[in-house]
Amino acid sequence: MLAARALVRWGRIILGRGEAKETIGEGRLVDGVKMGRNIALIGLLCPFFWVALFSGADAAKVRFNAIHSGGVVLVGLAWMVKSLVQIERARRRAQRE
Repeated sequence: MLAARALVRWGRIILGRGEAKETIGEGRLVDGVKMGRNIALIGLLCPFFWVALFSGADAAKVRFNAIHSGGVVLVGLAWMVKSLVQIERARRRAQRE
């Protein structure tokens, strides 16, 4: 049940419909989540990959662009998860106080 609540809260933060920012530090962390989301979207929507895929480029070029785009998506997801974990830690610390 707690995991489901955390997933819903994270989903709201990722989509930009999160709860009110309690502190300036938490606001920065939410901005980090949004930045990670945007980096992942840049990797997913990379025009170099899609042009190579749909223009009939040779397999090596498509593979290279897919690996590069996938790396950018992974960096964005890692950034987003790191910020989400930091938000959860900050909220747990605030509840203890």
